[in-house]
Amino acid sequence: MSMLSDERQSVISDLVTRRGVVNVADLVEHLGVSPSTVRRDLEKLERRGLVRRIHGGAAPPDGAQPPHERASSEGERIGRAAANRVQAYETIYLGPGRLTLATARALGAKANVTVITNSLEIGHWLATHSDLVVVLTGGRVGRPRDRLDGPLVQQALQALRADRVIIESVGISPDQGLMDVDLAQAELCRELIEGPGEAIVLVPPERIGRVGGVLIGPASDADVIITGREASEATLWDLSQLGIAIISV
Repeated sequence: MSMLSDERQSVISDLVTRRGVVNVADLVEHLGVSPSTVRRDLEKLERRGLVRRIHGGAAPPDGAQPPHERASSEGERIGRAAANRVQAYETIYLGPGRLTLATARALGAKANVTVITNSLEIGHWLATHSDLVVVLTGGRVGRPRDRLDGPLVQQALQALRADRVIIESVGISPDQGLMDVDLAQAELCRELIEGPGEAIVLVPPERIGRVGGVLIGPASDADVIITGREASEATLWDLSQLGIAIISV
């Protein structure tokens, strides 16, 4: 089922926020729509001040904080908090994303931890900067090209068990659930968080209470939510009433 225009624009805005720059060709493939539809969405987002159109794509609006600066503040705090939950001799799954990459960097100083990941970026960073055991799932290089997807990933994870599953969500709402922008990744996350391991969901503070994209599952599927202290306290309270442990850093 195709997305509504508001849903598409929410996904585009989030991708621009997370990546810094996106191009029309990638958005066409990601959303499954025509280039003209993407360009119309970009025009509407620019009028709302959410993106700035550039040749062949879009970037954050002028004056927006660059993604690498956000990652060095809230991202590092969230990543450290997630890494602190990991104990020696545990096996964890780390999904792709800037917050999970921050978690991988914080895990680098630990010992006797095995990390399973379908993120090429996380796998490469841990292999070159840590002594941790790293297991790449295998699979097809997806879009964006920092991750592996397809049936090989699912087959690999069926044979592996993680004590903790750490994923990044682009939005969570007490009544609308957990969201991702990528269909394949959302399906994978859905299977993982329904497993026996502790499900830790990392959410940018501005995405608490917001939804858009692809549904992973109900918010209550998360055992722990880790986000920035800038997040809406009222929404975090509502999430805590679902039995979710909230860590705000």
